[in-house]
Amino acid sequence: MNNKVRKMFWDELNKPFGKINFEPFGKYKPKYLYRYRSFNENSISALMLNRLYFSTPNHYDDPFDTLIHVDFDAIENEINQAFNPNNKDNLLKEIKNFTNTDSMESVKGLVSSFVTDFYSQLNYIAKADIYSACFGEEALNENLWLKYADSHKGFVIEYKVESFNIKNMVMVDGKRDSKAQMFMYPIYYSTKPYDATKYYKSLVVLAAAKRLNLNQDYVQKILEESTLERHRICLIKRKCHSYDKEWRILAESSISSTPNYLTIKPSAIILGLKMSKENKEVLIALCKKLGIDVYETYISRKYKFTRRKIYSYKNE
Repeated sequence: MNNKVRKMFWDELNKPFGKINFEPFGKYKPKYLYRYRSFNENSISALMLNRLYFSTPNHYDDPFDTLIHVDFDAIENEINQAFNPNNKDNLLKEIKNFTNTDSMESVKGLVSSFVTDFYSQLNYIAKADIYSACFGEEALNENLWLKYADSHKGFVIEYKVESFNIKNMVMVDGKRDSKAQMFMYPIYYSTKPYDATKYYKSLVVLAAAKRLNLNQDYVQKILEESTLERHRICLIKRKCHSYDKEWRILAESSISSTPNYLTIKPSAIILGLKMSKENKEVLIALCKKLGIDVYETYISRKYKFTRRKIYSYKNE
């Protein structure tokens, strides 16, 4: 998927809640997605158990990933207008619609403290609250082999996209969450950050909800809108990373704020050019046990980085 199509997908994602239609983009979805891994105890254990673990952006290597951009001038203007004495009656009427208090000073105090103090915690909260798994759409992306597969000493896990079935896949504390939601998105690469002002305001409101007795219908509306905003801020990256051609799966658990992993069997493993003989033997033996095809990468006589199959479980 080129960045032009990714931009079209991004524009669709930014439509109002309830009006988004991703169906026309189905034809652009790749047949396979790839996870680039180092050879270590964690990656081998996950492979052995057919687990694909979620992570949060605060563990990603890119400090700009899911970094929230907020227009504080716009927020300050809104606050000034809202608490202008001339608008007092209108604001109190609105306050009574979603809270049991009509005290202007108590509400203004809460808003002021959240707006001034909340941002210092905001990026940590946002980055720790989004659970995702990252993939490339190419098996032979040399940049990704260098960055995430230990400079060709690691391996790549291939998954069939059609294997990502939402039901009974998301695991939380060892239990299947059949009501979990799972979303597969392409990353959009841009020179401009996403304006997350709306998301910031929704987080402020939700934080204030802990101190004010908010109407549950009002809270639910905020939650629905903030979920979409949360997805948006982690699906746009700086254009210098466009060579990654990244896709992400986002998970929303129905029973916990922490979805742990997906249960899914890979379709193949691809060994790195510089992987040691001992590590190759370990992975090949494991793949034979699990029934997974194995490829190895090599440089052809025409100086092309490519791969060839060295084990097929169907031939066993």
